[in-house]
Formats: sequence, C-alpha cells, structure tokens
Amino acid sequence: MPFPHTSMAGMLAAALMSLPALPVQAADIADTSGSDDSARLAVSAKSAKSSEFPESFISRVSLDHQHSLRTEFWSGDRLLSDQGSLLQASLWSQLKVDAGDAGQILAKGWLRQQSSQHVSVPAPAHGALRELYWRYQAGDMQLRLGRQLLAWGRADGVNPTDNLSPRDFRLLTPEDSDQRTGSNALQLIFNSSAGQFSLTAMPALNSHRLPLPQVTGIQLVQAEAEHQRALALKWDYSGEGLDASLSVMRGPDLMPGLNRVSMTAQGLQLLLRPAQATVFGADLSATAGGLIWRAEAAYSRYTDSVSADSVAMLQPKRDQWMLVAGPEAELGGSTTLGVQLLMQHVRDWRDPADLPDTLLQRLAMQQAAFQNQTRASQTGFTWRLATRKLNDSLLAEVSGVMLAPQRAGLWRAKVDYALDDRWHLQGGAERYFGPRSHFFGQLKDNQLFYLQLRAGF
Repeated sequence: MPFPHTSMAGMLAAALMSLPALPVQAADIADTSGSDDSARLAVSAKSAKSSEFPESFISRVSLDHQHSLRTEFWSGDRLLSDQGSLLQASLWSQLKVDAGDAGQILAKGWLRQQSSQHVSVPAPAHGALRELYWRYQAGDMQLRLGRQLLAWGRADGVNPTDNLSPRDFRLLTPEDSDQRTGSNALQLIFNSSAGQFSLTAMPALNSHRLPLPQVTGIQLVQAEAEHQRALALKWDYSGEGLDASLSVMRGPDLMPGLNRVSMTAQGLQLLLRPAQATVFGADLSATAGGLIWRAEAAYSRYTDSVSADSVAMLQPKRDQWMLVAGPEAELGGSTTLGVQLLMQHVRDWRDPADLPDTLLQRLAMQQAAFQNQTRASQTGFTWRLATRKLNDSLLAEVSGVMLAPQRAGLWRAKVDYALDDRWHLQGGAERYFGPRSHFFGQLKDNQLFYLQLRAGF
C-alpha cells in the first residue's frame, strides 16, 4: 500500500532502522517514571567551568535521559473518520537534571509526524511537552512546581478518582498512559508517620480532548470550563500489605458535556464544556489470601453544567457515585487475571425518551452519551488477562470493560515481543461496541489495529 510524501516520517523510520548499537541500555519511556537506574551522564567541572557557578556545584549536577524511537502502522485514526490507514513516526523522551541541594528538574515530551495514503501532503511534525517541573526536597516537605502528570487511583483500568490528569483520546498510541497531558500545578507534599499529605493547586485544569462525531446539520465545538482553577487535597497511606488514600478535589470535570445550544448560519451549534465538580474519593490495594485486592470509589457533585440560556433544551449533569473493586490472581507461571466489578448510580436521572420533543430527545441522548449517564444505574466489569513467555521476552494481554444493561464496552488485545534489550515489536487491536446512544457505542468507528517497532536508548 503506497504512502506518498512520507518526509520526516520516512527519515525517522530510516534512522530507527540504522540506529547503531549503543553501550547504554534503557527501558521504553512509556513504561518508566524517571528512575535513577537510567543512563547517567555526570557533568564534570573540567567540561563546565564557569565564573557564574562554583566548581563544587557544577560537579554535583547530573543528567538522566531516556528516549524511544517508534515507527507505527495504524489501520485508521481516532477521530471517528474514514481517513484509512496511516504511518506514524515519533520520538519520546524524558530527562532528569539533578542539581543536588538545589533540587531536580524533570521533563517529558514527544515529537511525531503522520503520513496517510489519502493525504497528498503530510501534516507538519508536531509535539507536546507533557511534563516540565522543578522538584525540591527539604526534610519531610517536598515542593513541585511546573507542568506535571498527576495520575490518581489504584484500580486497574477504570479510575473514578483520576480527576487531575486530562487525556487526549484522539492521540494514536498503544498505551493509555501516553495519552495523558500535564497541567501547570503547585504541589506541596508532607511525609509523616501517619502517611503522606499533599495539596495541589492548579491555575487552569483542562478537560479531556475527545473525538467528536460528525452529525449532518449539527456543529460540535469543544471549549474549556469558564472557571478552570482546581484545588485538591489527598492523604496516602502505605503499610505492610496495604496501600490506601482519601482525596477531595474541587475544579472542572475532566469530561465535557453539552453546555450551550445556539443557531448559526451553518446550522445548530452545540458547545461542549466541563461542569464544575466536587469529587470525594477513596482507594485501596491490599494483599490477602494470595490475591491482590483493589478498590476505588468516588462521589461527584456537579454545578454549572448547562448555561442559563440553554436550560430548557439541555439536561444538567447529575450527581453520581461510582465503585470499582475486584481481585487479581496468579494463575500459575507468569499468567495473571484481574477482574473488577463496576457500579455507577446517577441521582435524579431522567430518561431522554420521556421528553416530548424529538429534538430535545436527540440532544438529551447525546448529552447522556458524552457524560456516560445513559442509565440511572449501570453495572458491569473490567478484565485483564496477561501472560509472559520465552523468559519474559513475550507479553500477551487481553483486556476490556463491559457495561449492562446496554451491552456496551471496549476490548483490547496486544502482543509485545522484546527482540533484544533495546528493540521491541508490538501489535494490537481495539474494538468499541454498544448502541450509538451510549458513551462507548458512539466511538464504534474507532476500530483499529496497529503494528509498532520501538527502540529504546
């Protein structure tokens, strides 16, 4: 299948194939968090003498770095379009500058380019700075300032308390964690015998970026919350065989919903904007009876989900609680199975089918789909079955989520084979299912499979 005009993608692919063997080995950046066992380059005073810094300070500065080059084939995009297959080349990097008593600077980012068989001119290369923050430790206190990835929750896959880390669900990447985008934040962390306490303040918390369905005569526009500031408190406890936390967050909901309806020259315009939310959360992970038990729950209250001039046409987002809980077991050898029960209840839920007007029904159903509040109560389960073979060089995994009573959800499969310490070959597929009126069902056009060649250095 021809892919004309590959430009930078072709250059990166060629560079990947011709990459020489390096003496320094490093794991894939998507699976690491800046650990100290990565490649370390000490900056000596002999190579960095300067009158601005004392020689003793320069000698203490060190640099950790990890990178991965990736070339990928995808059968489609995640934009609910019919663009068809495409090639993608990307560079993922993370850096850590350790300045001793002055703290550390941590950064993560990526650069990529795509080429499609249906586009004569490839899109320009683009990138994202996912993290860039300064971390300073003073006794039991730690300060973090800058752009940060703040992932909360101990459940596997579905995390009701994960409300500080927006994702770009349009991004083509095999790993969910790579879809996370950082937010500017000031974080204070205090460690004590009673656990770890953290206070996080954000001047602007952005929402998830979603693929928007194309509807004839209707224009969907996504915007940020009118008041984007967020404040969060969390208590973490770690003991022998037990980890737990309690948290509260006040700020914009990460998931946008229909906020305003207006008429334009192009037709009906629907504005998506997050509601203001107050979320009380708790989670735990415990080992008992040879099993790892995980549980996570959140109660969410919402305000300002619909603008005043659209109240008559749109239903506001309802308060809800959500619970995910279940065990993970070893089935023998290197095979594990995790199953979690999922429950969600929406207070004062109203059925869109009871609305008298066809247009109101349509808008209410779309609103419910975006907010995953299509029923007063939903139950279901998540699963993940994974096994490692060939001395752990081969990983095979199937996972998914299923919600009732509408039989909607998602399943995924992937196989990752380590050719050696640096080279990995990975393939996988994902499939959404369910009625179009459901959150998962509206994403059915994003049925994908992919192949990836990855080199870490």
